[in-house]
Amino acid sequence: MILQEINTPFMTKRCITYNKDQTKALYHHRKIQLVKGNIYRGETQPDPYKDRCDIYALYDGSPVGLWLGNVPIDYTVDEVLENLQRKHCLTLKDYLANVREKIQAPNHFMLIELEFIKHIAPELEESMKNARHAFYIQQKHKTEARRQKEDAEDAAFVSAKNEEAQKTVDDALEIIRKGGELKNKDVTFYSSRYSSKTTSLVNHLMAQYGIEVPLRTKGWINDRLVIAIIEDGYCKTVRYMRAKGGQCSQKFFECMNALIQTVNQNAA
Repeated sequence: MILQEINTPFMTKRCITYNKDQTKALYHHRKIQLVKGNIYRGETQPDPYKDRCDIYALYDGSPVGLWLGNVPIDYTVDEVLENLQRKHCLTLKDYLANVREKIQAPNHFMLIELEFIKHIAPELEESMKNARHAFYIQQKHKTEARRQKEDAEDAAFVSAKNEEAQKTVDDALEIIRKGGELKNKDVTFYSSRYSSKTTSLVNHLMAQYGIEVPLRTKGWINDRLVIAIIEDGYCKTVRYMRAKGGQCSQKFFECMNALIQTVNQNAA
């Protein structure tokens, strides 16, 4: 049998529920319908996707019911009861035994549970509050430890990536000083795991050494330059990607030779 097929009569009972954002326990009179034993369902709540209803526990001897959750009304009775059995909510005996276990753990208690215990076992209220606070501190420490671990992993990632990029830059500077083929590969530096800046190697070196490069020439370096060949302290030859109607940038040689001169002066 599914919940919407239950035909037991509705009755009105005072129940402990939440406000809309579940930050405060409230008392409301609810129309509830017996499902089985101590478990009741509330009225059907229309939903665009699937109609739902609240589930309550109304234990013998308790003057109020306790809200246990919200489920689709096409759930079977057995599904609901099996779920509540796993949560130790089917009987008052099981519920209180679980409360005591959670106090010892310690574990979290919802605000509605703290309110409900006043009616069935008020002597446990203070212990439940203490357990709730201890669990909060425990989770806070776990969160902080996890954050520190993630920060350390992120820092190691950034360091490794930046070391790799810096080696590419250092190797390029060695070629500029001694001569050879300088490949204009991309180089990426990271400020964090999720934030990085990628530029062509030659443009990166131009910026690092304060060489003024026209915007158009920067674009040519990014899009066309493949290799700059350095001999005797000058760049006289390049290999670049040819485009229809495209020519080698003559301004590039002026900027590149200024870079070579600056690098060599700094090395002297």
